[in-house]
Amino acid sequence: MDQKSYELLQTSIVQGADGLGQYLKKILSKPILLVTGNGREFYPERIPVAESIRKILCHMPSFQDEQYYYIHDRRLLVLQESLPQEELRLFLFISRTAAEDIDELVQKVRPARLALAYFLRSQIDLGNEIQRAIEGILTDAFSGIQYRIENLLRRNGIHLDESQAYRVMLVEFEDRSVSEMEVDFKGSLAQLAHRYTDVILCPLTWNGRGLVIMPDADRIADQALCEHAKVMQDLLHDWQQDFSKRHQVRLDCGLGDLHVLPEIQKSYQEARLALSYGRTKHEHGFFRCYEDCGIISNIFSGGVESAFAFCRSGVCSTTTARMTRTS
Repeated sequence: MDQKSYELLQTSIVQGADGLGQYLKKILSKPILLVTGNGREFYPERIPVAESIRKILCHMPSFQDEQYYYIHDRRLLVLQESLPQEELRLFLFISRTAAEDIDELVQKVRPARLALAYFLRSQIDLGNEIQRAIEGILTDAFSGIQYRIENLLRRNGIHLDESQAYRVMLVEFEDRSVSEMEVDFKGSLAQLAHRYTDVILCPLTWNGRGLVIMPDADRIADQALCEHAKVMQDLLHDWQQDFSKRHQVRLDCGLGDLHVLPEIQKSYQEARLALSYGRTKHEHGFFRCYEDCGIISNIFSGGVESAFAFCRSGVCSTTTARMTRTS
C-alpha cells in the first residue's frame, strides 16, 4: 500500500464520504457525486438521488472496476467500486468530462480506490444491520404478536410519536419482481419525503411487497399540504401513476385506515384486505383505500382470516351485485 492510499484510507475511516468527496473534487477539479446502486447519495449531500441519476442507475450496463461507463451526450464519466460476493456497488459520477480527459481522470482516482472500497464495505455492513433490524421490527409488528412497535422502532433509531395516527400502504408490482423496482421505489418515495417534510416515512420492501408507513395528514406542519382531507391519498395516487408510466408496470396499492402507533398492525391488515379485494374484483393498477371496500369492512370485524377467506372465495363480487339488484 502506497502512502497516499494509506492516507486516504485513514480519511475514509475518520471522515467518511465527506472527506473522500472533498479530496476527489479537489484533485479532479470537476463536480462529482458519490452514490450507491440502491439510490443513495453520500456526497455532496446525504439525500436520495435525483430522478435523472436513478434512471442512469436503473439502465447502467455491467462493467468491471478497472473499466468505466461514459455518457457522451451528458459528458458524464462513471467509475465504480465493487466487492466480491456483494451486489451493492459504489459509483463515482464525474461531470463535465470530455472524452480525451478520461484516462487522466481514471489515473487520478486510482489512489482513492482502497478508501472507496472501505467506505462501500462499511455501507454494506451498516445496511445489513439495518435490514435485519427492519425485518425483525416488521415481523414483530405485523405478525399478529402483540408488541409495542413504538419501542421496537425507537430502539433502532426510528422515532415515532405514540399519540399520532399512522396508516400503512402496501404496493404490489404486477408481472415484475419487487427487487427489480426497489431502487426507484424507495428513491422516488424518499425524494417525495425530502420535498414534503413528514409526508412519507420509511419506504420499505418486505415479503415481496412495497410497504410505506405515513403519518396523519392533519398533523403535518406544512399547511399547504393540509388544505383537504385526502391530500395524502392524492399525493400517493399521483406517485403511483407517475411510477407506473415511467416503468411501464402496473402497481396495485392498498391503503389502510389511520390508527395510533400501538395499533398500527390494524392498518397493515386493512391494507392487505384492500389489496385482496381489488384482486378479487379482477382490477389492475388500482389504488384502493380500505374505507372504500364496503362490505369487507364489516366482515373484517369478524377477524382477519375469515375476511381473507371471504375475499379468496370470490363471494365478494357476487354478494355485492346481489345487494345492488335487491336494492
